[in-house]
Amino acid sequence: MKFFIATLVLASFNLFAAELEVFEINANRTSGKHSISSTYGHNEELGRAWVEIEVASGFTDSDSDSYRTKVSGLSLQGDSIVLDVEGKQVECAHLVKRGIFGYKFPKATGLCQFVVKSKTVTEDNGFEVVMKKFYVVVLKTN
Repeated sequence: MKFFIATLVLASFNLFAAELEVFEINANRTSGKHSISSTYGHNEELGRAWVEIEVASGFTDSDSDSYRTKVSGLSLQGDSIVLDVEGKQVECAHLVKRGIFGYKFPKATGLCQFVVKSKTVTEDNGFEVVMKKFYVVVLKTN
């Protein structure tokens, strides 16, 4: 009986798991070694939240590009960055004050993770078939 209840609880958690594609970049734009990192950005005055992505393509800071993207369902509610997934709200990050000026930084709760995946797309432009590789940042909820 306990096994059945545990299985039912785990199955109910999986019903709310979701993966949202947040950002996509052509792999050809990132030369050599690269790293892609993501974090949350926010504006308390407007009550908005977004995702910030940094694509580093080399060994110096000047070899990196930063992007911001809006994610459908992601918002700032009080001091929480919340993702609305099919009517269920998941707290992805909580704002924490740091420094002498008390600026608030988002601290991840662990309920949402950024995952970088790669995908290959075949494009037929009418003259030739070209395979293109893309890196995709996915926001995954537990």
